[in-house]
Amino acid sequence: MTLALSPAVRDLLESWLGQLGSLANRADTTLDAYGRDLTDFLNFQAQHAGDILSPAMLRDVSLGEMRAWMAAQRGRGVGSRSLARRLSAVKSFFRWWSEREGFDATAILSMRSPKHGRRLPRPLSVDGAKALITAVGENDARDCEAIREAVNARLGKTQRLAQLHRIADMPRSHIGKLLKTDLREEADRRGLPD
Repeated sequence: MTLALSPAVRDLLESWLGQLGSLANRADTTLDAYGRDLTDFLNFQAQHAGDILSPAMLRDVSLGEMRAWMAAQRGRGVGSRSLARRLSAVKSFFRWWSEREGFDATAILSMRSPKHGRRLPRPLSVDGAKALITAVGENDARDCEAIREAVNARLGKTQRLAQLHRIADMPRSHIGKLLKTDLREEADRRGLPD
């Protein structure tokens, strides 16, 4: 679908992206994402207006039209985090434009990002737990901080082990037995070889 934008709106889009690239020192991938996000928003507004989108029409975008755009994004299957990023690009553009042209963009800037729940921590896989048991040596196993650091080094950015209260006082052999028993039970449940 073609984008029904006036040349003035196209110039604004290019100026904003140019400013982000040079003055704000954004990465090319960030500029591409912001450009796609804002272009998608502008395309929706042009379709919603049923006419070629001019700067005057864009200045008058209402809270209802913003909500309609967000609802359309949700209808396309866009998740909360992605919608929050897209809204951030739109707000960034309007903040820049309103400061440059001196108009009130409160309707757009007051839009709240959708709420997104915190992701639940994912458990270690059986292979990850086995590798952890192997990686933690006999001397390090007595030190809870060393265990925590070893676990955190193997986990991704969103997974962190904050503390080891329950197992801190257990002897190493008991901890190893518990982990090995849990690994065996999980392997049996999934039908994996030992």
